[in-house]
Amino acid sequence: MKKSIFAVLVLILAQPALAEHTAFSCVTNSGKTLAVVDGGSHYRYSYGFPGKPDLVFTNSKGQVQPMCGKYECGVTLTHKGVDYNIAYWGEDLGVTVTKGGKTLANVACRNNRAQISNF
Repeated sequence: MKKSIFAVLVLILAQPALAEHTAFSCVTNSGKTLAVVDGGSHYRYSYGFPGKPDLVFTNSKGQVQPMCGKYECGVTLTHKGVDYNIAYWGEDLGVTVTKGGKTLANVACRNNRAQISNF
């Protein structure tokens, strides 16, 4: 009995450490969801329709550096040599996808609205 109570207490106390929170999320003009989830030691990027994402990958927090300039803030995550720069402050909210300095896509958030938390 004491072992069971101890196991339950450990699980309850571990919950905050396991908790994830959404750092950035928006619905794009195409109706797909763009999201970055803070998983504690990593960020998880996902893009696609709810429940059926086109792309999901993670970067450790050591690989990701939030940056702020004069007019916007953002964070860049990288997957297979492709950079996904999520702008979360400024005039245009969304993601710019680049490879080798060449822009592959600009995906805007619908109505420039997003759910934004701390990175």
